[in-house]
Amino acid sequence: MEAISLRAGEAMDRIRRLFVILSGETAQETSPVFIPCLKDMADITGLTQETVSRVVSQLRRLGILTRQGRSHGVIVMNALKKLPLQAS
Repeated sequence: MEAISLRAGEAMDRIRRLFVILSGETAQETSPVFIPCLKDMADITGLTQETVSRVVSQLRRLGILTRQGRSHGVIVMNALKKLPLQAS
């Protein structure tokens, strides 16, 4: 069911669900997370790399995602989960 939810809906919602899954069940308010490369996130979510890049950049501007190296970062889970759902 999770895999299907990653390929349906608006781009921000898909990426949000992906990061929630990647951060795991025991995610704290701020959780370290493995960040796949843009190509992999695009393949997983059925989006283009450009769209994934725009969404990730938006999350960074909002202070929800902070990168720590190439493939690791920190997600502010409360803020991520409070993002309004996008209308389809």
